[in-house]
Amino acid sequence: MKRILIWCVPGGLVLLVSVSLVLGSDAFVERVSRGLPWLAYGAALLLATTAHRSRVVALVLVVLAVGAAASSEAMGTSTLPFAGGIFAVSVVVLAPLKDRGAVSAMGLLQVGGAVALIVSGGSLLRLAPGAIDALLAIQLIPTVATRWSLLPQPVLAALVLAFITALAVALVRKGPVEIGIMWSVALVGSALCFAGEGGRASILLMGAGLSLGLSVLDQSPAWVFKDELTGLPGRRLLLQDLQTMRGIYAAAIVDIDDFGRFNERYGHDVGDQVLRMVATRLAKAPGGSRAYRYGGDEFAVLFPGATDQEAMHHLQGFQRSLEESPFGLRRWRRPRVRPQGPGPLNLDGGEPARRLSVRVSVGVAGSAGADSPPDSVLGRADQAVHRARATAQGQAHA
Repeated sequence: MKRILIWCVPGGLVLLVSVSLVLGSDAFVERVSRGLPWLAYGAALLLATTAHRSRVVALVLVVLAVGAAASSEAMGTSTLPFAGGIFAVSVVVLAPLKDRGAVSAMGLLQVGGAVALIVSGGSLLRLAPGAIDALLAIQLIPTVATRWSLLPQPVLAALVLAFITALAVALVRKGPVEIGIMWSVALVGSALCFAGEGGRASILLMGAGLSLGLSVLDQSPAWVFKDELTGLPGRRLLLQDLQTMRGIYAAAIVDIDDFGRFNERYGHDVGDQVLRMVATRLAKAPGGSRAYRYGGDEFAVLFPGATDQEAMHHLQGFQRSLEESPFGLRRWRRPRVRPQGPGPLNLDGGEPARRLSVRVSVGVAGSAGADSPPDSVLGRADQAVHRARATAQGQAHA
């Protein structure tokens, strides 16, 4: 059921609502299509921009242009189908890409490319309408096979290719944005079937914009992203937050040195205690950092607005604090509630509680404000922690 909901909400729900509105009376359709689509486009652009989803911003702009074509009183018979074809081409190009901040270099390239495509298409419609008509009249296969669609064959072919591309990307990434793009193609294709009825086409295009805008809203509850053992956000949320980073920021990987010995010598319960202790201290690290459980004995830390030197300075303080505060190994007869007073010591006759030293290796990488791909920044931090770990092991054996 959860998998079905992931694929059907909100895109499938938006499609059903849009179709139900389209089936209303002419007067109702006229009222709905008069102002609501533009509010929907504006809301979708605001959501996509604040969520740093450059692909969604670009595609909503293209849908807005298609909506303008659908509501234009001077619209020719080729205007709306041609605009729909431009949207299909945009999906084929943008769906396989990754989102960036709307004002980052890569984000501006994506949005600017969509705007350039809109302007070029509009110019062709004004300057060479005959060429557009000739393009849409091309027969790729016998007309009987596509007569049911009411669309020119080149536009139908572009929409089919766009839907297949969006579906393939959604199956691979399984992300809400990719699924939203897929549903937007279905809604735009449905709108093109109402080329002679601007109001109904506008409602379906409004649905396409809403499907894109709502896709940036994460529908998963917060606990899905939490690591159960440490309480820190997990790797999935790290990767999502990393995609929103832009400008100057730093990423770090923190690895517990010789973590295996805690599990081997003292048991996995002690290893879990060490992980929780490091996570608690790392969550309180200064510098406006965000800590995550990266996997195993590794943690990741993001430093928005900080250089790699600033991030390393904060983490070196964390290292010193951790090393100067040995970890107290809980004995099996140690009371779970700490006594209020000092009380008698070691009444069970066993060994005193052991104090274990916990050390970590740190690797940091910065974006340097060069709009580096977030994956590469995290990758460089991972390489740096491997070098730090190798150095620590060499010093230990020396």
